[in-house]
Amino acid sequence: MIKVSHAAFALVAIFGFMGEARAAGNDEAFGKRGRVVVALDNLGGILRERFTQLATSNRNADSEVSLSRYGSSNGFFAYGPITRLGAHVFATDHVSLGGGLHYSEAPSPLTDGDSVTILGFSPRIGFSVQLSRSVALWMRGGVTFFHFDYGRHIRGNDLMIGGEVFIVARVSEHFDFTIGPTAEIGLAGGIVNDSGTLGNISSTSQTRRSLYGIAFGFAFDF
Repeated sequence: MIKVSHAAFALVAIFGFMGEARAAGNDEAFGKRGRVVVALDNLGGILRERFTQLATSNRNADSEVSLSRYGSSNGFFAYGPITRLGAHVFATDHVSLGGGLHYSEAPSPLTDGDSVTILGFSPRIGFSVQLSRSVALWMRGGVTFFHFDYGRHIRGNDLMIGGEVFIVARVSEHFDFTIGPTAEIGLAGGIVNDSGTLGNISSTSQTRRSLYGIAFGFAFDF
């Protein structure tokens, strides 16, 4: 089971109450200048993850592992590395600037009895289009950086480019439901083993990680 700090939920609750405290009848469309959006992105859905270890002089071909995930069977914030808590500000009408953070712990796929800790940061620039009174399209793009700590001196990093195209549906004042395609395409990455199995020399493997699918989440805008 993936563990996530309760601070994330507390932060969302605070912003939610702030939003509901605003005067009733404020019917500003999503994406108006000055609006702030706190988003819980990619809580569940269908995700395909592809992890490739690139060929080296000692290996003639790339090795590849693919993993499919469905729903959120492990609970919220368990959907995968792309699940994140974000904050975005609309600097102008329709244009947002912000980013998302990810933190989780799960059983390590590399070492028995250990857990893998994942830290992620995803700066984003976005553009919104109002489709109707209660529905908007929110397109966001940027880069994502992940750091993986697998335990026992094994760690990894990934640099990816990607984004999301979310349909934003107003549920109630200041509270929205989001759903749409999301993708992260690996640009660079690697796993380093400093366990000492090769003496004083670290073992390094170049990797590429890609994730794509359809996911849902929630957002508070105020």
